[in-house]
Amino acid sequence: MTVLPHKEVLRAMNTSWLRRSVWLWVLALIAAGCRGAALMPPTAVPTAPPGPQAVPAGATTIKQLRADLDGDGSVEEVTVYQEGQQLSLAIEPSAGKGLPWRTALPAGASFISLDAQDIDADRRPEVLVETSGPEANTYNLSVARWSAGKGQLLVPEGGPSAGNACFRSLYYRPLIDDLNGDISKEIVLEVDKGDPHFLNTVVYEWGGKGYVFTDLYLMPPRVIPTPTPS
Repeated sequence: MTVLPHKEVLRAMNTSWLRRSVWLWVLALIAAGCRGAALMPPTAVPTAPPGPQAVPAGATTIKQLRADLDGDGSVEEVTVYQEGQQLSLAIEPSAGKGLPWRTALPAGASFISLDAQDIDADRRPEVLVETSGPEANTYNLSVARWSAGKGQLLVPEGGPSAGNACFRSLYYRPLIDDLNGDISKEIVLEVDKGDPHFLNTVVYEWGGKGYVFTDLYLMPPRVIPTPTPS
């Protein structure tokens, strides 16, 4: 056995004590950190702000339907809603495929029907909203389409409904039908003829980008219906 000199023994003892002190200090710091971490509140995970709603809060839902409006295999939600006396149309896209879209319907009008059908023969349905008024004996047809995550109103081009955001017909509701066998459907309206007894029948047909007024269909004037005596 090797006997260390007195000074070497003291130096070895001091070194061993110093190492133990350092390790005890490190362990104490680790323990204190663990206790502190346990007492700290969990970090909140940031969340994205809610996106815009299709139907505004507080509005009254009048009618809803669901349909694949752009042919991508997922459905959009279509809603006619009312705020005060104003009717509006909203389209809510499927998740991640655009933003909600809204458009006002004729001011002061009353709701009649909501439908989705392909009228321009592109294999994707358009949204059709029919309303009446606010003028007496007036019917309105609003046509909207949904494409590439965006909504669009198909407004009348030319003719008596030009300048309006909808197709307007007097006394008779608008007729939507394929009159010439070209697959796309025409919109038939009755308009003022300037005669107290008769109306003019006019037709809008699909022109490739919108509905345009056409004089290809010469139809006899329709009779203004007389009210039935009570």
